Amino acid sequence: MEHGKSYKLHERQISAQCKFDSCLLDHIERQLFLYRNITKEDCWEWTRGSDSSAGYGGIYIDKEKYRISRLSAMLYLGLDIKNSKIWICHTCDNPPCFNPKHLYLGTAKTNRIDQLNSGIREADYKLECKYGHQMLGDNLYIQDGVGRSCKTCRREKAVAYQRKKNSNL
Repeated sequence: MEHGKSYKLHERQISAQCKFDSCLLDHIERQLFLYRNITKEDCWEWTRGSDSSAGYGGIYIDKEKYRISRLSAMLYLGLDIKNSKIWICHTCDNPPCFNPKHLYLGTAKTNRIDQLNSGIREADYKLECKYGHQMLGDNLYIQDGVGRSCKTCRREKAVAYQRKKNSNL
């Protein structure tokens, strides 16, 4: 099986962190190479279907669902598969891709910032708060990587709360 020179299976790290034995790891790796389509952009697209409407590939292992990109990151980037706070981000913005050269380990926040910077799903996000402040750059607060809010409004709300709290003393 060809991995390319830059790919090294992180088997020692993996066996210490999860229930996958070397036989199962070999099987997962074979599946990744068997069910991929390599695009002209060098994306390795999973061809066995997706686990979400966004197109991310997924498979079940011992009745547990895993995204293909997470398995690839585990095998080639040393991801601790049990760490749900680590997100697998794509430099290629192609959800079915699992080429380790196109993946990097990040967080929900870094993923959201990457989406905004690349213009992906920009229409889904408001660029201004309801008071007209721009929600970009230094004025953008990302809450646990999921929600977005205006830092100016957050500061004003915090000051108003402190005033009210202090006046009640």
